[in-house]
Amino acid sequence: MGPLTAIGRLCDKAGLQFRVECVPGEDGEIEQVLQFYRQGQGRKIYLHHQRAGESVDMTRTNIIGSRINVKKAGTTIRVIGRGGLKRFESTFELAEGWDQDLEINNYELYSPTTNDDFAKYQDVFRKWVLNEAGDYEGELFNQGQAYNLSGLFGTENYAQKRRRFRPGLSRTPAGEPFGLLSGAIGYYLEISYNSGNTWQPYGGAFNVLTEECGIYISGNQFEADVWVAICKDKLRFRITCAIDADEPLEVVVRDGPIDCVRPVQTKVFEPGNEYKYQQVSSSSIFASDGFETGQADVVDDNERLRGYLREQLARLRREESAGSAELAFVRPDIWPGDVVKEISGRNLNLKQLTGPDEYAPQVKSVCIKLAKDWTTTIRF
Repeated sequence: MGPLTAIGRLCDKAGLQFRVECVPGEDGEIEQVLQFYRQGQGRKIYLHHQRAGESVDMTRTNIIGSRINVKKAGTTIRVIGRGGLKRFESTFELAEGWDQDLEINNYELYSPTTNDDFAKYQDVFRKWVLNEAGDYEGELFNQGQAYNLSGLFGTENYAQKRRRFRPGLSRTPAGEPFGLLSGAIGYYLEISYNSGNTWQPYGGAFNVLTEECGIYISGNQFEADVWVAICKDKLRFRITCAIDADEPLEVVVRDGPIDCVRPVQTKVFEPGNEYKYQQVSSSSIFASDGFETGQADVVDDNERLRGYLREQLARLRREESAGSAELAFVRPDIWPGDVVKEISGRNLNLKQLTGPDEYAPQVKSVCIKLAKDWTTTIRF
């Protein structure tokens, strides 16, 4: 892929176009430079053509011929844009993720330094899960139904499947992510020694699971107060972090009615994570007044994605009304990116044909002929 092709793809994503201009350099040599312009927002030019039979007046006629293809406005163009998956921060109380038959009141069984058969017991009291897929409902684990994410996602129409925890969006008053001291950046883990009546930050080592939502307590041995809570069946963990929904950020823009007899042409654009939606939910402990926090990493790119789609819609409409015009003299001041604002003198109202200014024809190329013809042809 050549450099101009790569630039062109980047421009498409950004709603831009570019042209190559030749300009004098400092040493007098001609240099080629790239000039970028936004679709539908170039310099405006005006074309004029008198009626047949009138005496030619060069102030009222600057074209000798033109061709404009206009489709009847009988189709609604609908463009759909899909960004990245919606992400929500919440606080999740975790369930026990081990075979309960392996729970034995023997401290030495649950440390790799005191038990040669530790692999058999490695998950006991260490693996804590969200149970989002319902994998821990059966008799082996007995952790009840799958965690209900409908309140967090705002819909009951989501897949009951394994997911994974993502770094949280909240920040400390200094603007840093939580979890820097534990090494699990973005994950704020808390422990309770009294069945969740009170919570405090967990200072031990832990890992975040990658195949499901959960954590693993990775220290070599349990602290004494942790073991006491285990023996009393009062140990609990909760974590504040983020999780991705099934729905992406989605915006729809159209230029006419739908759900009627008028045909609808649909185009789908999927720029992905260039457009995000991530929010701190009310179920996050950092959404309450009890915690002093900094500016959270929240994003709502709805309007930005809508602007991108309007540019794509304008481009599609301009392509429908493509045409050309030939000027009877050389016009070196017309460049790709200029917008044909008006063609006067022949009762051709571009605003009625193309709608708002952003849909106006935009010059795509300029061809200048010298010597015999001395003409400038623009294609838009």
